Amino acid sequence: MFRSANNFQGYKLEATDGEFGTVYDFLFDDNEHVIRYLVADTGGWLPGRRVLVSPLALGKADGPARSVAVNLSRAAIESSPSLDSDLPVSRRQERDLAIYYGWPYYWNIDPALGAYIATNNNPAIEHKLAAETATMDNDEHLRSIREVTGYYVEASDGEIGHIEDLIIDTEDWIVRYAVIDTKNWWPGKKVIVGFQWMESIDWSRAKMKFNAYREQIRNSPEYDPQIAVNCEYEQLLYDFYGRPKYW
Repeated sequence: MFRSANNFQGYKLEATDGEFGTVYDFLFDDNEHVIRYLVADTGGWLPGRRVLVSPLALGKADGPARSVAVNLSRAAIESSPSLDSDLPVSRRQERDLAIYYGWPYYWNIDPALGAYIATNNNPAIEHKLAAETATMDNDEHLRSIREVTGYYVEASDGEIGHIEDLIIDTEDWIVRYAVIDTKNWWPGKKVIVGFQWMESIDWSRAKMKFNAYREQIRNSPEYDPQIAVNCEYEQLLYDFYGRPKYW
């Protein structure tokens, strides 16, 4: 299922024993484009506090109800390690979350153990996590979807528009597409490009560069925000650009 990140904001979050907040943001890995965390705004329940939730704890989103099931109790969320700030998130904070919830950690500290290691209250692994992340810097690869919305977009031969939205594949929890508003060049037209076609991000200039020419993007299938991205649209898009399909 594909969902607009913009539309996701404000969805109610339903713990196993009641509502605990709303979707505020998502943090994605700018190397692998994977959603690492949902950022939950706990509102009046825990005033001024936001918490991170791994996609491992997320159930299916209910579009009509604008809600997402979370496989955690309110008590567990309330007692979870605090998020000092939205960004940057330190490895120590991620480590604390992994240990607290028993989630696998995705960064590869010891290649011999593999990239994903579940803590499962294993003292040896928890000790290893604590020791090897104690002096780690902030995770510079975690980026906020709110942050990149509005970034300028550059094609291979010049600027083309700005990021209006990102499309999330909620089956794999990956950022699959970028929605580009081209109104400064072609009024009224919105298009999408594969997020994996991105060549680079210039964080200092708030700009993303994609491997496509302006004329290609201009003539690509138009995107209608009122119509969900589906298999037929994906097929049309990939055929138009002549790109290898991910499925």
